[in-house]
Amino acid sequence: MPHPYRMTSVDPFNPIKGHKKQKGSVNLLNINKDVWQGELLKRRNGTNLNWFTYKDTDPDYVRQMLSTNHKETTDRRGKVKWEWVVEGHRQDHYWDCETYILCLSHVFGLGGAVIRHGRDLAATDKAKPQARKPPRGKSIW
Repeated sequence: MPHPYRMTSVDPFNPIKGHKKQKGSVNLLNINKDVWQGELLKRRNGTNLNWFTYKDTDPDYVRQMLSTNHKETTDRRGKVKWEWVVEGHRQDHYWDCETYILCLSHVFGLGGAVIRHGRDLAATDKAKPQARKPPRGKSIW
């Protein structure tokens, strides 16, 4: 897939496209797993500093998050390839979940900085909050 993700609408009642009018549609998210696993690997390794785990994280979660790695291999012809390898216990369900969550949060605009253009910056400068005036009258604080 040439793009990091693709969102399409699918009619759950009629899977054949163009057959009948759609009664309703469901959004289907297809992701380029190499792109999003690479982003998750950067977060896990500390290159991007916006990923953390809580103090009492389940050991199974930690084990599965550390099981997937990006390794460089060489084929018979000497061509270098990068491939995703699941090591150890061969389970990476939490890794897959985090990969999809990372992409989904990007699609919905969550968990990242908003890129503002010059036109938007001028609008935000005008809308600066005013200093709060103290309330009139007696206060217990």
